[in-house]
Amino acid sequence: MVPGAVTVRVPRDRLGTFRPRLLPSYARRTGALDDMVISLTAKGLTSGEIVSHLAQTYGMTTTKETIATITDSRSGTRVPCGRDPITD
Repeated sequence: MVPGAVTVRVPRDRLGTFRPRLLPSYARRTGALDDMVISLTAKGLTSGEIVSHLAQTYGMTTTKETIATITDSRSGTRVPCGRDPITD
């Protein structure tokens, strides 16, 4: 066994009665990560700096694209590429 590794034994749920408690079905991340990324973005960190911070602080690997997806999903003000919101 590798240090830090966790072995999880999951029984089969043949009747489909299992309901997750921590994350909704098919969710990929918690709202806490989203909140942290938005907070770091608001403080002026770039996507690359956020990726680096998450790797150094939490040992977490993620991509700039994931960070962009989180910030775009929370901002709701994404401008299509090639459009200027001021002149349009």
